[in-house]
Parts: sequence; structure tokens; C-alpha cells
Amino acid sequence: LRNWLITVFGMLHVQSQATIDVGDADPRHNDPVPNAAVTTQPGDAYADRHPGPGDLRLVAEVSDATLRYDRTTKAALYACLGIPEYWVVD
Repeated sequence: LRNWLITVFGMLHVQSQATIDVGDADPRHNDPVPNAAVTTQPGDAYADRHPGPGDLRLVAEVSDATLRYDRTTKAALYACLGIPEYWVVD
């Protein structure tokens, strides 16, 4: 998934297993770590902070054993935050 995203968006805009900042949207999920994320700016723009919802074009989770959680809880969180695209790969 990561390699394919890099071919589409470029290496500088794809993060893998990196924390995203969801602020106080849901205290149970302060710092989710999606399997892949596509950012609006190159990765070095986030040297001093984690990208937040406004910095994300796409967030993806690969569901080895968490399909139900990813399709419900995480989907609701990302939708609430206004992240424009969320993929669950099963």
C-alpha cells in the first residue's frame, strides 16, 4: 500500500506508521498511528509536530485483526475530524 501511494503522491507526502494529531476530538484516541497517511505538505513540514486533520489527504488502515474496529470506531473518528478520505484494507 505504501509503495503504491508513493507512486501516486510522491515519497515526500506519504507517511507510514506515523502518529497523527487528532487534538481533543476523542480522548480515547489521542494519537492514532494509521498504517499509511498522505499529507498535504512534504514530510519535513511536520518535523516539529504531527500532521493534524487539515494536513491529511488520506488515511489508511490495514486490518489484519481489527476490521470491525477500523470500520466503526476509527471511521467515525476520522469522519468527525473531517479527514477527506479514509481507506480500510482487509
